[in-house]
Amino acid sequence: MAKQHGHTDITREGQLFICRPQGGFNMEGAQEYELAFAKEVVKIQDRPWAIMEVLQRFEAASPEVMKRIGAQFTWCAQNNCRWLAVVNESPLMAHLVQQYLGDSGLELQIFTEEEEALRWLRQCLQDDPQVQQITG
Repeated sequence: MAKQHGHTDITREGQLFICRPQGGFNMEGAQEYELAFAKEVVKIQDRPWAIMEVLQRFEAASPEVMKRIGAQFTWCAQNNCRWLAVVNESPLMAHLVQQYLGDSGLELQIFTEEEEALRWLRQCLQDDPQVQQITG
């Protein structure tokens, strides 16, 4: 098995995930992220939830890995995720996000500032009558 490249720090605040991928990803790095993420999703998937992806330290991935990452977000939509905020400053990365994540089934917004993204996601969660903040 190839050595894993890429790592994602994942934190959760109630129904909101904050993910910070770092480095260049290979397939093993993408799969490690999937496993860690799926364990957390099980705890909250009974109600709508959201993700903020902060891509400031995400470097690159092959087209095959980007397709795998796109499939991960489709899986999220199938498991009750409704909103995705992506934070980055690169027009090229914004294009890649639209290309690989635009058809995921999530309501997607791209931001340049984390605070703007958090404000939007928290408002989406607050306005949804099915969302009940769950701690733990």
